[in-house]
Amino acid sequence: ILKLGAFSAATVTERSFHTVSQKSGKPATIPVTDNCLFAITGPTGAGKSTLIKCVNGLEPIQKGSIFVNGTEVNDPATNLSNLRSHVGMVFQDPDAQLVTGTLLDEVAFGPENLRLPVDEVLARTEDALRRVGLWERRPENPDRLSGGGRQRLAIACALAVMCYAEFASTVPVSGSAYTFSYA
Repeated sequence: ILKLGAFSAATVTERSFHTVSQKSGKPATIPVTDNCLFAITGPTGAGKSTLIKCVNGLEPIQKGSIFVNGTEVNDPATNLSNLRSHVGMVFQDPDAQLVTGTLLDEVAFGPENLRLPVDEVLARTEDALRRVGLWERRPENPDRLSGGGRQRLAIACALAVMCYAEFASTVPVSGSAYTFSYA
């Protein structure tokens, strides 16, 4: 469960972020069931990136609270590394997060940095690449992928580092499942 109390957060531009709930004076709760992936959508400037950065502990929350699985994000005692294993984030521009020379190395990069055993790194990497339809292209350079292919690669990177048992059986293999339309 992701629970949002009325909050505001500083951003790079010093704008304040306000949830819809802040206007109504009531906290918002976004129920996220087990084995569920969801997207936050909205027009440019609506605060989607700021919201997810706050949920991930990357943006400071000036007031209010955000809870992820019962853990308050802005509590100084919160282990942000553990929190981030429950919250995946893919940047709008996937090239901003792709840093290695092959698809396999790219997806393995996150689990390796979690200091997981090699066999688990390889298993997570293979599974994530298969789920987004890129396993057969694993030796290729990410630069050879289309824009949509690089987005799917970035999603595979996020999937490989998240708490694996919680979602692995429900993430679709087809890249078309990650196609979103914006109004």
